[in-house]
This record gives sequence, C-alpha cells and structure tokens, in this order.
Amino acid sequence: MASFMLLRSLIMIEGVIEELCPRLNLFELLSTKFVDRAKKNFDLKKEILKVGEDVLSLGKKAARIPALCADALKDIVKGNTKINLELTGYEELEHSIGEMVRNVIYAVFACVMFYGSCLLCATEIEPKAENGMPLLAIAGFLFSIALGIYSVKRMSKK
Repeated sequence: MASFMLLRSLIMIEGVIEELCPRLNLFELLSTKFVDRAKKNFDLKKEILKVGEDVLSLGKKAARIPALCADALKDIVKGNTKINLELTGYEELEHSIGEMVRNVIYAVFACVMFYGSCLLCATEIEPKAENGMPLLAIAGFLFSIALGIYSVKRMSKK
C-alpha cells in the first residue's frame, strides 16, 4: 500500500514538473541518482567475501548431513525416536472457531430458555403478573430474548 502511494505521488509530482519545466525528466533524474548511490555503496570485495563465507558455512552444514542421517536411522532402529509435532500459525483460526462455538452455544441456550419459559406459562406457578403469566416465565422470556439478540449481534460482527 505504501509503495502504491509513493508511486502515485511520484506520478503526480512528475505531472506538475512537466507543466512547469517540460525539459526536466523526473524519472531519468531519479534513476541516475539511484544508480550513482548503488555504485557508491557497492563494495565488490565485501560482497565476494560475504558470499564466500556463506558458501563455506553451507558446505560445513552439508558435510554433517550424512552423519546426522546415520545417527537418526540408528535411533529409529533402536526405537529411541520420539516425534513431537507442534502446529503453529493457526492461533487466529482457533480463536475464530472458539468465538463461533461460543456464539452458537449462546443462541442454543437462548432458544432453550425461551422454550422453557413457554412451558412455564402453562403452569400454575406463583407469583403471577396481571395478565396471568408467571413472573418467572416473563423473566425467562426477557433473558432469552436479550441473550438471543446478543448472540446474533456477535455472529453478525464476524
């Protein structure tokens, strides 16, 4: 995104410069500047030494591979090998699935509470409201509706 913004800005600046001074080429000027800076900062001797060190290090590691393989095969044959796998990079997915399961549990619990409140309406539990419904059923309806709305809002955010 930042490189896109930089490119867009450079194109806009180039358009303004072209209007003010048509003979000046901004991209030619910048490319010459970048090439000069690269030539100034590039040291062939350092680069050759660094590549040589990398090749030497890689060669040392590669020379140890046959011995490590032989040791691993001996341990496998003796039964001394234990494999321990750890999956990484799935933390966000695990969190997302946990949130979805939690939201579904809330919704199911809200449905069960609503159904239970409906069943309570058919009983003769005291105290009752003015309309004859048990207060416990009314409280269950209110709680289940609130929990249902809460769980639906949480599900719609994802």
